[in-house]
Amino acid sequence: IAYNEIENGLHHLNSRWFRYRKDLEKAEFTLSYFDEKGLALSLSMISSAEKSYRAGEINLFQYIFTLNEAFSLQIEYLDALNSYNQTVIRIYRLLGKI
Repeated sequence: IAYNEIENGLHHLNSRWFRYRKDLEKAEFTLSYFDEKGLALSLSMISSAEKSYRAGEINLFQYIFTLNEAFSLQIEYLDALNSYNQTVIRIYRLLGKI
């Protein structure tokens, strides 16, 4: 009976390990997009919207809409970063380092 409990425990730990590794890879992929393109795109959108609004090329609605889109990208980045950090914490707990 003790052997079966140990075996079940090891299977459970192994399953969690692989699930956490998959979650970590997904979060790393998402963060790499934001590091390579997403955050720069967001900042560019904000800068362009500000210049266009000041020059009278876009109205207030278009300006706010563009800012909303840019800030949404930044929020997605923060969500991805949080997901990555939470997964790292889970892995450290699983390894007994926390």
